[in-house]
Amino acid sequence: MDTLLKESRRTPNILLTWVGIYQGGVEVERPAGWTVYLSSNGVKHLFKDGKVPDFIKEIAPADREKFHVFKQQAIDKKGISRREDTEMKFIFNFLKESWGKGDHFIIEMESSLKVCSSCEAYLVYLQKLAEQYGKKIEIHLKDNYEIKSFENLKK
Repeated sequence: MDTLLKESRRTPNILLTWVGIYQGGVEVERPAGWTVYLSSNGVKHLFKDGKVPDFIKEIAPADREKFHVFKQQAIDKKGISRREDTEMKFIFNFLKESWGKGDHFIIEMESSLKVCSSCEAYLVYLQKLAEQYGKKIEIHLKDNYEIKSFENLKK
């Protein structure tokens, strides 16, 4: 993917996700591959030709206003905005695209950076929300816990 990205001071976080969907113990949907999210307010500007590859998941143009409302409270304990974090984009799209398809979800996530504590809390909240609706969400998260910033990633 490096060959597609423009040179930039900030490398976006890369979040790989995979969601298995089950209903009543029966597999309903198994993705063929990983879905890729990038942390950025829109990602077109990150690519050399301005064209986002098909394997990158963005917020659909028709959903941008809803996403804007959804992410307003995504602020960590230090007051830092987490509104463009990959995990927020994933949660929004998960609720929109997968929530109504099953009662049990297995979510695999791999992040190029350490997942911040506020994003971890949003993922736990998602699990609690599922419990309230009689659903179960298993989240298997793998992150690079030593890499806390873009600057650390480049070292």
